[in-house]
Amino acid sequence: EFVGDLHATRLNEIGIFLFTQHRGMGYGSQALRMFMCRHRPLFAQPAVRVAKWLAHIAPGNEHGKMFFLKAKFNKVQETFQYG
Repeated sequence: EFVGDLHATRLNEIGIFLFTQHRGMGYGSQALRMFMCRHRPLFAQPAVRVAKWLAHIAPGNEHGKMFFLKAKFNKVQETFQYG
């Protein structure tokens, strides 16, 4: 059964989406662990990417923030938008 999606970009960004009925069941944590065991971040390129996995979390997505903090990700920035 399809429960959601995990994707990674060439900028070493990870995104996870789970359908509502499958959240809180450990699928996201399991998918993230399996992904990170099998894949390493791409090498660093100055002004392009760091050699670490990143997760961009939308403002107000407290569940997403807690998920990645629990997975031992560190908060490294806040982003501001003009206009």
